[in-house]
Amino acid sequence: HLAAETHLQQLQHAHQLTLASPCCFTSLTDVTSHASLVYFFVKFCFPYRHLSVDFNKQAFMPSHCTIKAKSLFCSNHYSQRAAVRAALAQDPSWISEYICKALPLLTAQDNEVSYLVPWSRLKSPPQQGGVFELATFRMRPGGPAVWGGAFQAAMSAHDAPGYGKLLGAFHSEFGLLNRVHALWWFESADHRAECRHKAHTDARVVAAVRNSVAHLDSQRNQLMFPCTFSPMK
Repeated sequence: HLAAETHLQQLQHAHQLTLASPCCFTSLTDVTSHASLVYFFVKFCFPYRHLSVDFNKQAFMPSHCTIKAKSLFCSNHYSQRAAVRAALAQDPSWISEYICKALPLLTAQDNEVSYLVPWSRLKSPPQQGGVFELATFRMRPGGPAVWGGAFQAAMSAHDAPGYGKLLGAFHSEFGLLNRVHALWWFESADHRAECRHKAHTDARVVAAVRNSVAHLDSQRNQLMFPCTFSPMK
């Protein structure tokens, strides 16, 4: 934990991020000097209809373990994203305070551009604290026109009764295709386990999931914890 905190503190300084106030998420006031940061989560072991997001997954190597961090940046269109990247390339502080310090710690990095599915909106957690689950589904080719309705029904069957708080659902545009991410919030890991147990006994959830998995190739999930400087926490 100390090793992870050390590296994350260095990232906090490098990104020049500020601490989020309890209600700042809706206005996304916690930003780097060039782009809007939605969250920065660590893993151990705009309400726009076509909002594009970058899932940036990084692995840092301290002396005894690997720490995985995942950040989410928002842009309203590709030209805005391109302008941000161009500005960063010319920003001396980005090079000296982040790139030069992060590269020695970085072992791998994956980027993915995704967009909010049409029926989803990016939401804030009902309260600060808790844990976040990022569930990733690899769907069979065909796109939302084929599996979108069944997937939405499965997500809603969990969200509506309170078996988790769905904060957003995203579909990959660049990167590994046919991939859908669902970001959930729970009060704690134990609360998540309790919700899943209840959901497994709900006939409506079972039926909705059964219809959705007919379009599913594989899935995985990650339990993540927000860093102190993450706007979403």
